[in-house]
Amino acid sequence: MKKFLKKLFFWDSPAQGVFFALTLLGIGPYIIMSVLVDHSVLYIFYGTPSVCMCGNTEAEIGFLVIKASFWIFLIYYMFLTFRFYHLRSCESGFDFHKYILRFGLPVLLLIGGWSCFMWDLSSRWIPILLFGFFFILLPLAFCGRHWKIALWNIFCGGVSAGLTLFLLFCARGIDSEESLVSPVRHRIDLFLSAGQFFGVSLPAVLGVCGLVILFFFLAWYFLTARLLAAQGKVSLRAVFGKGTVLLWILSGIVYLIFLVLALTSMREVSQKTALLEKRFGRPLSFEEKSKAYYGNARPDKDFWRRAFELSRKYEVDMPEAFPVSEPFKYLSEADANLLRAKLKEAGKVSAEWETLFSAPIPPCEREYVFEKMFNTDLKNLNLMTQFCRMEFWKLYFALADGDTQTALVIWRRVEKVQNGLLRENDFTGLSVWMRYGTLRLTEVKMLLESGRLTVAELETIAGSLERMEKQIPAMFEHVHFGNSVFELGVLRILSDGIISRSDKIERVLFFPLGAFRFFFPQLWWYGLQLKLIVVNGIGETAFDKFDLSRGCEKLPIVIHAITGMQSLVHNFRHYIAELRAVQVLVCAERYKLEHDRYPDRMENLPLDPYNGKPLNYRVGECRVENAKIVWNTVTNDSEKFFLGGVVDTETVVPAVQVWSVGADRKDSGGLPTGKTDKRNEYSDDIHVIRRLKP
Repeated sequence: MKKFLKKLFFWDSPAQGVFFALTLLGIGPYIIMSVLVDHSVLYIFYGTPSVCMCGNTEAEIGFLVIKASFWIFLIYYMFLTFRFYHLRSCESGFDFHKYILRFGLPVLLLIGGWSCFMWDLSSRWIPILLFGFFFILLPLAFCGRHWKIALWNIFCGGVSAGLTLFLLFCARGIDSEESLVSPVRHRIDLFLSAGQFFGVSLPAVLGVCGLVILFFFLAWYFLTARLLAAQGKVSLRAVFGKGTVLLWILSGIVYLIFLVLALTSMREVSQKTALLEKRFGRPLSFEEKSKAYYGNARPDKDFWRRAFELSRKYEVDMPEAFPVSEPFKYLSEADANLLRAKLKEAGKVSAEWETLFSAPIPPCEREYVFEKMFNTDLKNLNLMTQFCRMEFWKLYFALADGDTQTALVIWRRVEKVQNGLLRENDFTGLSVWMRYGTLRLTEVKMLLESGRLTVAELETIAGSLERMEKQIPAMFEHVHFGNSVFELGVLRILSDGIISRSDKIERVLFFPLGAFRFFFPQLWWYGLQLKLIVVNGIGETAFDKFDLSRGCEKLPIVIHAITGMQSLVHNFRHYIAELRAVQVLVCAERYKLEHDRYPDRMENLPLDPYNGKPLNYRVGECRVENAKIVWNTVTNDSEKFFLGGVVDTETVVPAVQVWSVGADRKDSGGLPTGKTDKRNEYSDDIHVIRRLKP
């Protein structure tokens, strides 16, 4: 045991021991980081698990392991350094050296703690003082006639450490909450300004900065070896022991392994991306996303200027028109009269708005570029949502007045407006397009329950519903392409960072880790693995073949491609299920007009998109939700306004019901979503109902 301890603490060769501990302090955490690259590498740079991993615990544990290993190696280095300089002080016989060793560190720590307490300084000053004692004060105090080597050593170490800390400080400051109101966020912009001055990109400037850090670090490292050899009165070769050489060989092997892995992954990613571009028939770029949005049309500024003017003039405070199973009971009589009066007051504006939207809707001017991928102007979608709500309630009151023809005119107009949204290629545009579709399905149920439709009108509605379903695959591909470009752009941010340009001011919003890919191939390989997961996830041929459970646990929160695809697939399946169910109701209504009764069962029902089996159909008693808006008077700053809320009750009515089993693929008998069945399990069935009694 004594022999092992003597070798562990280099009892017979203290200078070699100090240099080995110093090498271990730098290379040890590097090797451990390579092992834990999946869990902690981004945490080191950004300091928050929400940016790094879906699993916060894994990110924190990986970071803590690296941090703990660093402090263990630091304590080991401090012990060997203390012993080395203690032996030197005994040889020199100077009391100054003894006082430095005995009282230097306690005094510095006491001053640091007192300063933090009195002047409210950051506790980070204490580790800085600790490093200053071992890497500055002790080498200077014991340098003797080798003071030139000591000064050069301190200079090179200071430049290397200062630049490294500044880069980490900038990287962790960009995404922090306090950076939003402090200059920390913009210190990285110094590198951006330097790149603009020399005409190179930000990653190139940071790469050069990395080379400077590496040069001064190696200079400091070899000057430290030379200083230890001179102070220990041994040869420079004796300082580089077998342990030190072994650590460098091991780190070189790790570096080469990850470099080969990164190059291999880069080739695989390029192949998969090429296949994905072949599938879409165009490159995955923001320029192509812009072309896909505009198509052959051009934006019409005058059209949208007029539309926004009408939107601002239209001051009807309407409740959100979310579809419900009981639209005729959505409002109380008093609220309905109040809303009817407001719609009548805005009749001139709404009529002009409807006339404007009766013509083909041109694309709104929109800029799809990488630098603005998070703040693309989509304000026209809010306007179209407002128009959708207005038309819903106008159709509602037209049916309440028995004016079926006006209701059908409104319904056809909404169809034209929805078709104008087919150019949208992101989730926000898709959600508005689906809201139009869902409200149109609700309006069909309202038209059916009016009981005043003819066979010809039912055939017209059935044809329109068929066109709606035929639009789904093309819309999915359109949004799938736009979402793929966006998600690959998010991955590009991890590599190249992102720069925001507004009001002639440029700001770096994300630290470009790719600038150091050849210094840390672990980062490069990790980023390529994430990109490979995303490319594989978004490369499915159709939404009905997408695996909803694959790859999510490995993705950082900022990379939500797989979860985005899950949302996209779920929304389309839900939409298809409801659309097909409404088509069945239309067929049942037509059968009723021809045979004076609803069919007890129907043949050749459309397939359920969730399980591939025919949809379920029933005539009889059905449990339905009875949703009503309740308005409460709220006073805020001496101003009164109405705040609406929805109250759900449940009742049983005779009805025709068609339903899908939903995402859980369990048939709950067509119960409303969220209700419990006989097995006390919550239902997620997607059901549509045509009530037989008002």
